[in-house]
Amino acid sequence: MTTYKELFGKYVQNVASDPTSTDAEGQIWYNSTTGAFRTALGGVGAWSSGGSLNTARDALAGAGTQTAGLAFGGRTSPPTNSTATELYNGTSWTNNPNSMNTARRILAGGGTQTAGLAIGGYDGPSVSAATEEFTGTQTLSRTVTVS
Repeated sequence: MTTYKELFGKYVQNVASDPTSTDAEGQIWYNSTTGAFRTALGGVGAWSSGGSLNTARDALAGAGTQTAGLAFGGRTSPPTNSTATELYNGTSWTNNPNSMNTARRILAGGGTQTAGLAIGGYDGPSVSAATEEFTGTQTLSRTVTVS
């Protein structure tokens, strides 16, 4: 079995109390008082609340950034595939009148709010090969050939 010393070239430090957060960032140590290994990861993020989608749905896809997001497709209740497209500005969601051409769920998404892609998914009981591009103002349908 490989040891920490072999991997990183030094032993795990044994201390009686945890170091300050500024000294500990990125480190691992053994606290002999608590009998536990400890680590300080440093700059970790946290979730915060934002606005709710206008159309409640699951199995949707998304693209974009924290202040320029895009959500599309999915399944509403009662179970109906959706073409809904919504834009996020970092605070709230806005319905976009240019919905997807093919209603589907469990699809993949990527890109940005002004150059987004909706890929595959289920358009009913079957798998869809549809790929659509969202330009920020309209949805363009693309034909994909799989070989």
